[in-house]
Formats: sequence, structure tokens, C-alpha cells
Amino acid sequence: MCGSIIIPMSKLYTALDTLDQLLGKHKLRVNLLICGAFALEMHGLTSDRGTFDVDSAIPLSADIFDLIDEVAESVGLERSSGERWLNDKASTVSLPPKLKKRALPISRWQNIDAKLIDRRDFISMKVSAFFIRRGETTKDLEDLQLLDPSNNEIDEALLFVSDFNSPPLGSPGKILEEYQESIDDIKRLFTK
Repeated sequence: MCGSIIIPMSKLYTALDTLDQLLGKHKLRVNLLICGAFALEMHGLTSDRGTFDVDSAIPLSADIFDLIDEVAESVGLERSSGERWLNDKASTVSLPPKLKKRALPISRWQNIDAKLIDRRDFISMKVSAFFIRRGETTKDLEDLQLLDPSNNEIDEALLFVSDFNSPPLGSPGKILEEYQESIDDIKRLFTK
């Protein structure tokens, strides 16, 4: 996250539009798989919390970092805590299998090949993020409330967490207890 600077969604759209133009000028292309709070907006859901950046679940090529920084300067996006307004941190976490195949194409830009995370995968990633960041933030639960998952979607998300984010065998009892508490909390909060 970019420190505590909340960026209006309209400004992030402007930044992406500007990046698209710059990429065209430099005859470059970028692939994005949009997830995170910006994806909520693109799914037609909004959060009073706002967002700090655009997250991609696909790694960004280093040759566009200068362009991302140039866009930040031209549209007035502050960079704090070393984070860019467009980043690929989500590409470093466990991702649901076939995530890229289920992603929804976005046809807004000419030089940005963008896709939007599918709702099921979004729910799975948010449940997984809750397990990872439990106690640090409430944003994953807030995002899940906006997504309003069905029982089947919660079951699928918990299966994903079990397959990819469960504690290793032989973990201390406290870790296993916290893991089970997280499962119980998700079920209690989202099972209808």
C-alpha cells in the first residue's frame, strides 16, 4: 500500500489511461490481471475505504517502471513507503489454479492487455489474505462483505486456503489453533 494516501478511483483510471498512451508512444505493452480494491470498483462494488494502488496478479516487466513513475508525476500521485501506484505484489502470493483463464477481459486500453479477476478467484484470494494478515487489518473482511460470497464460494475459498496456505506439518500448536480460528471465523461470518 502507498502509505496512508488514498487515491480516488477516477485518478487511478486517469493514470491507467495516461500509461496506455505512454506505452503506445514507446511501442510497449503491459499485461495486467487486476485484483485488490481497484478490482472491487471494476466489479461494480465500492468501498468507503478507497484504495492506495492498482494491484496486478501478473508480474510487471522492469522496463515499464520508469513509465509508471512518469505517470505518477504527471497525474499527481504521491509515492510513499516505496510503493508505486501500479504494482505486482499480488503476483507473489498463492494464486488459485486457472486464475488467468477465468479472468475477464477489459477492452478499455490499446496497449494494456488487462483482465479483471473472476469473482470466485477474488473471494479465494481475499479469504487467503485474511489468513495471512489476520489481526493486521480488517480490509479483507470488509472486501468479502462487499463481495457477499455464497456458501459454495466460501467452501471453495477455504479449500483453496487448505491446499495452498495451510500451516506446514509439525507446526506449533498455537499456529494450528490460529489457523482453525480463522476457518471458524470465516464460516461464522459468511455462511448463510
